[in-house]
Amino acid sequence: MLRPNPAFVPKIITTSYRSRVLELDAFYPPPHRDGAEERWHCLCPVRAVACYVEHTRTLRTSDQMFVCFGTAARGRALSKQRLAHWLCECIAVAYESTGLPAPVGVRAHSTRDFSEEVTFTLKGQTSFRLLTCVSAL
Repeated sequence: MLRPNPAFVPKIITTSYRSRVLELDAFYPPPHRDGAEERWHCLCPVRAVACYVEHTRTLRTSDQMFVCFGTAARGRALSKQRLAHWLCECIAVAYESTGLPAPVGVRAHSTRDFSEEVTFTLKGQTSFRLLTCVSAL
C-alpha cells in the first residue's frame, strides 16, 4: 500500500490526491503453478518494492520509500540525485547483463527512451531468454 508524499505538490491539486492510497496487484503472485510463473514473478515490481522495504526495515528512520544505506546517512530519505544515480547504474547493469555495451550519457530522465530501445533490441527474443537476463541481475 503506497501513499503520496504530502510534501509533493502536483501540477493540478485535487483533494482526492492528498488522501489517495495506491494498491498494486502482484504479477503472477504465489502460489505458482509451474517454474515459468515463478520466473515471471521475478519481474514483478510489487515484489521488488516489497523485498526492498523488508530488507531496509531495520535501518529506516524515514517513511520515504527509498532510503540511504551508507554509513553517513543510513536510514534517512534518499535524495533525488542519489535516486537518479541508482537509476543510471541500474540501466548500465541491465545492458551489461545482456552482453550489450552500456550506453554513454545515461540520464535518469531518459529511462523511457532506454526501455523502448531495450524492447526493440530484445524483440524476437524468447521469454525464457528475457527472464534469464533479468534473473542475472
